Amino acid sequence: MRICTVSYIFPNPDKPISGIYMKEQLAEIVRQGHEAHLVTIRKPHWKIPEEEIIEGIHVHRIVSNDFLFPIKCFFKLISLDKKYSFDVIHTHFVGYLTLMSGLAAKLRKKPFFVTAYGIGLDPNIASHFKKLLIRTIYNLSKKIINMSEYTRTISEHYASKKKQTVIPPGITLSKLKPTIEAKKFRTKHNLGNGIMLLSVGGLVWRKGHDAIISVLPDIVKRHPDLRYAIIGKGSQEQNLKKMAKGLGIGKNVIFWPNWVSDEELANFFNACDIFALMSRTKGIAVEGFGIVYVEASALGKPVIGGKGGGTSGSVDDGKSGFLVNPDDKEELKRKLLLLIENKKLREKMGNYGREYARKKHLWKYRIQEILKVYEEVVK
Repeated sequence: MRICTVSYIFPNPDKPISGIYMKEQLAEIVRQGHEAHLVTIRKPHWKIPEEEIIEGIHVHRIVSNDFLFPIKCFFKLISLDKKYSFDVIHTHFVGYLTLMSGLAAKLRKKPFFVTAYGIGLDPNIASHFKKLLIRTIYNLSKKIINMSEYTRTISEHYASKKKQTVIPPGITLSKLKPTIEAKKFRTKHNLGNGIMLLSVGGLVWRKGHDAIISVLPDIVKRHPDLRYAIIGKGSQEQNLKKMAKGLGIGKNVIFWPNWVSDEELANFFNACDIFALMSRTKGIAVEGFGIVYVEASALGKPVIGGKGGGTSGSVDDGKSGFLVNPDDKEELKRKLLLLIENKKLREKMGNYGREYARKKHLWKYRIQEILKVYEEVVK
């Protein structure tokens, strides 16, 4: 099968870990014997090829700004389909790019699929124009693949249940192999010998780093050697640094200066004691799934996630970790202290999470599900 995927996000010079899961998904399609193409954006200042093959994926980049990309993509898809004759055209997220991709697929008489992440879909918030846009896109699609049950519930406001399915993202175990033992890694990076918390994600409001920082002063009083490592970049970085310093825990909160490679990320997961990320849902800001929780679980770490959005699909509450309301500081503090002060519970949840992640969330299984959806249409 020859599959063409369209997405704004894919690893790039500005954000090397952006869309890593997109790369892993397409690489697994290739491993399972299919031909994978990706149409994505290339900002004018990025010094990367417009056309290249990465892990077997045919990457087609369009030099453009964000505004013009959907229009340029429409014409690029038509051109590429004339050359390659795709069996499937599949776009991620729901917006103008998805609309233009769907129109190109319709013009070329090719089956069109959409993966919905939840962002901007809530009918209680979306404008009348956005609702019309979503319905039009869903009408163009053969099937809507939702990231979580939460997303499916929202998508059903715009299209019939028959069109909906749920296939969460997956993980690739080969990308999660630590290359150095935890103690040596901590020593190398001055991460201390006490309890280590870890967050991985863009430094934006909806990721909830501030919620964790806000409860740390009381925890640090009991555990002064605690370290909270934050990997990510974003608009809230300076505010978070000021917050930590203002609360007197500047030495306990470590902001990693750069994005990290897959190898380094695996080492961070392996070195931490608890993974925590307080993803929030407010307005159009929503966590569609939360693959980092599953990655941490795969390496045997207990996780604490923000209750809301699609995180219930990535954290098995009470088993692989806990889901907590990010606005409930006392509950967050209680759950953090419960894990910090109970090594046996950390190990129990970590062991459960490892099996949970590896049996249910590998990309090889997810791609089989996606291919089955394609094959039901492409006969």
